[in-house]
Amino acid sequence: MSSETAKSGAQTQLYPSSSSAWFLVAMLTAAYVLSYVDRSIIGLLIEPIKADLNLTDEDIGYILGPAFAIIYVGAGLPLGWLVDRKRRTWIVAAGCSDLVARNRSLGPCA
Repeated sequence: MSSETAKSGAQTQLYPSSSSAWFLVAMLTAAYVLSYVDRSIIGLLIEPIKADLNLTDEDIGYILGPAFAIIYVGAGLPLGWLVDRKRRTWIVAAGCSDLVARNRSLGPCA
């Protein structure tokens, strides 16, 4: 029985505290919301972008379709490979930092 108690005590220490786990859930949710807004905002800004850059509907179609898919696949495959081989916490942190940096860099454009 003492070995079972020792095992169960060791297992409970492997997981973070409840408050830490919920904080991580909140942070990942915030990152997901920012990512979703970042991807969908271009749909709201199509007309001003077309007017500003003198683009046609066909040009916008290329931007929203194949160009997005090529970049998504081009980044997704290497990152998928990396996630299988490295620490996921560092990859998520790097992705969140990259998202924040890209959004901050666009601030002066507004």
